[in-house]
Amino acid sequence: MKQFVWVFCSVMAIVHCVQAAERPVIGIIIDDVGRNLQTGRMAINLPGDVAISLLPHRPYSERLAKEAAAAGKEVMLHLPMETLNGDRLGPGGLTMEMSKHTYLKSIYDSLQTVPEAVGINNHMGSLLTQHPVYMGWLMEILAQNSGFFFVDSKTSAASIAGDLAADMGVPTVDRHVFLDNEISLEYVSKAFSQLIKRAHEKGFALAIGHPYRTTLNFLESAIPELESMGVDLVPIGSLTQYQAKEDGLIPVSFPAQTLMNSQP
Repeated sequence: MKQFVWVFCSVMAIVHCVQAAERPVIGIIIDDVGRNLQTGRMAINLPGDVAISLLPHRPYSERLAKEAAAAGKEVMLHLPMETLNGDRLGPGGLTMEMSKHTYLKSIYDSLQTVPEAVGINNHMGSLLTQHPVYMGWLMEILAQNSGFFFVDSKTSAASIAGDLAADMGVPTVDRHVFLDNEISLEYVSKAFSQLIKRAHEKGFALAIGHPYRTTLNFLESAIPELESMGVDLVPIGSLTQYQAKEDGLIPVSFPAQTLMNSQP
């Protein structure tokens, strides 16, 4: 609790020192949901527009996706992608060994296990997100589906996924802060402070956290204080508009097409 008070005071100092032309906004995604029912429900029960990103083919992915949607949360597919160091991806993982047909079918199969998804962000993917061919195949799918967005988790500074999404007219936004690279209250508090500071400086910011009890307990207390911090929590789909504005992009509309009806 003392650490929370410390970060709250630090954030309030930022609010008073940084003047913004418009009220800044933030987005928060909780990743890696689907493996544990209890912590998944804790994430869904967080106050406000916290997005829930679920790993495909996990024991509770489909159930929690439906519960999240029923609770009014944005549902996302947390899509595993190949890494530079060969980390195990688990079911639904995308690799450079796949043909285009196999690659696209894997994405569609993963989406079947996360119904109600309106966006995708990468799980790991330090290798795959650097390659325009494989990212282009993914963006082809999203570009066909009106309103579907992509979040670049930025697991690699060399990722081109977000830029390619924008080039292909897919609503997109980059991750700016990881809340819990270390699972401690002190780390989460400082990361949250960075999130608020970035929002006041740039007008918007996006954080990704995970269903650790430390993270979830902190957010349960911190989110209701955002009003006094001068920041609004908004859906990720809304946050993509701020990214497009910052990048000077004109939104591109595509005819609506159901993903499940366009399988290879």
